[in-house]
Amino acid sequence: LAQASLALGGLQARSPKSLALMGALFSGDSEPAVSAGGTCLPPRERKSDKPAPNLVPGLIPPSGAWRGTTNGGLPKQGPFGFKKEYGLNCHIYRTFCTPRNWQLKEGTKRWVQRGGILWYNIQPVNWAKAASAEYDEHIANYASEVGSLAPAQVMVCVGHEPDGHMEGGAVKTDVFGTADEYKAMWRNFVDKFTQMGVTNVVWVMDYSRGIHKEHGFKSVVQLWPGDDIIGWVFFNCFGCHPSHKKRFHYTTIVSGIIDKLTEASGPGHDFLSKPWGIGAHAPKDKCGDGTPMTTEDRVLHFKQIAESMNDPKFEKIKAYVYYSGQVISDDIRPSYTEFIQLPTFVDLDGAIDPDSEDDGTEAPPDEVQDDMGGGDDDE
Repeated sequence: LAQASLALGGLQARSPKSLALMGALFSGDSEPAVSAGGTCLPPRERKSDKPAPNLVPGLIPPSGAWRGTTNGGLPKQGPFGFKKEYGLNCHIYRTFCTPRNWQLKEGTKRWVQRGGILWYNIQPVNWAKAASAEYDEHIANYASEVGSLAPAQVMVCVGHEPDGHMEGGAVKTDVFGTADEYKAMWRNFVDKFTQMGVTNVVWVMDYSRGIHKEHGFKSVVQLWPGDDIIGWVFFNCFGCHPSHKKRFHYTTIVSGIIDKLTEASGPGHDFLSKPWGIGAHAPKDKCGDGTPMTTEDRVLHFKQIAESMNDPKFEKIKAYVYYSGQVISDDIRPSYTEFIQLPTFVDLDGAIDPDSEDDGTEAPPDEVQDDMGGGDDDE
């Protein structure tokens, strides 16, 4: 109790629900003082005759694949802005949250209420700390916000592209910890969410495109949080090489990842039992060496994804999330617009409720809270 009083006393500007969840966490109660569903979004009568995407079991699309985007970049007004910009629904909206920016915009919550799938992304930069009680305050905040969206299911990722941040890994970037610390962090999040009564979560794993290389793939199994935890397997694919370098084409990279995941799948890391998705994709404006990408090079990215959708080898990919930090410039806009109108996506349109009150202008813009290379800045 003394520990709980000390911790709760330091939580200023926290919601009553978050405080209650923290109290349950510190006391060890199996039932939280206030149910995670206690402040859920108010019920809203469905206008569409199709099932809401965020209520579909496991968030697995009944056909085709989900169309997605991230916060930041364009459009600047979140998922409602996407509809205004392109005249099409965004099925998955990936937002990057941090200990300082864990609360969602009201416009985003309204969109979830109408059926949209929110991807709530968290990126701890110290895996050992995030696996300990020292991180409980942050977990309580995250859980409170996710739980408030029930009954809508929410995709939650704890630590994206870990293969690029693992000690001893193949990619030389900021190191956040060891593979064991990463898995312990995941288990800590799952356990705390469960203790807090937050059950509307579909946990998703998100690897970098670097796993298409033999030395990069070695960390995939090492980092796997567990078959009992993960509901989706995502991996990313950015286009940043000239079109003549075919070994870096979208189809080459993703085909290689599919082969490796299929071969490595087995008890304890049963990748084949999960739906797969592209967690972030975009053609970059510069090559890896800094030289500009041509319009032809960038357009090829969308063409190759479109072609792959007709290949049975790629049929396990059930979601494509565009990384909107890479702005859709005028020269590639026609190709992107054509891409998001593909039948694979259009088949699922109409499931998110339209609303005459929300044309995109009323939804407050989501601030860029993180990017694919950033962390949670929790120190």
